[in-house]
Amino acid sequence: EPELTPEVVEPELTPEVTPGVDEPELTPEVTPEIDDPELTPEVGEPELGPEPTPEGPQPLLYTDFETEPVDWTLDPAAQIITVSEPLADEPESDETEPEATPDVTDPVVGAAHQVGQFPPNASLRPAREIHLSDQQIDARVQIVDDLQDGSASGLTVVLRSGESGLYLLSFELDQTALYRSQDGVFTLLADEPAQRITGAWYTLSVLAEGDTITVSVDGVEVLVFTDEQPLLAGKLALIANAASTVWLDTV
Repeated sequence: EPELTPEVVEPELTPEVTPGVDEPELTPEVTPEIDDPELTPEVGEPELGPEPTPEGPQPLLYTDFETEPVDWTLDPAAQIITVSEPLADEPESDETEPEATPDVTDPVVGAAHQVGQFPPNASLRPAREIHLSDQQIDARVQIVDDLQDGSASGLTVVLRSGESGLYLLSFELDQTALYRSQDGVFTLLADEPAQRITGAWYTLSVLAEGDTITVSVDGVEVLVFTDEQPLLAGKLALIANAASTVWLDTV
């Protein structure tokens, strides 16, 4: 029986298990399989995204009146003045007022800034003569006063002015009206009643695109007209109506 003892030497199994447990050898095998670093540079390609920056159409003409306008020419009667927003403190004292005029003073609430002041019949025109087909004019407008003499208050935007005629968009206290002038005859094309007040800022946008003219105030579409025989191109201008002094900003 003692001779059988050496044959049953189980320690020999231990080294067999030991190399079998050398799982760390699997680690380097897994490491090369993790080729994610090679994928990382490929994923990094989105960094090229900022290069194609899709920007909207750039303004052909622009002024905020903080400096002397370059793209626009002021009427000799017009001037650049410094003003501040009178409604800046109202949200703190009266919670109902901001709901009535939320869009009117957003850009520069409470800040002193410069605007163009245009007395009755004074104009703002491009510094160079340009004829455009599709036109969009955006501006902040304040009707400072109303003479109430029977003439129109507010501001007129002239569109596609040429030898064949022109369009006039009259932005008034009590209405928004679109006219067409041809051979000295003015024809009312469309109008919408309004309840505007003096001393408040409004954001006016007038778009003439193809045969359609669209007018928006404070981001809300108020008038749309499609002309069956449209004036296709011409000059543009902004003119204070006969009964009002008008302030303009960010044109």
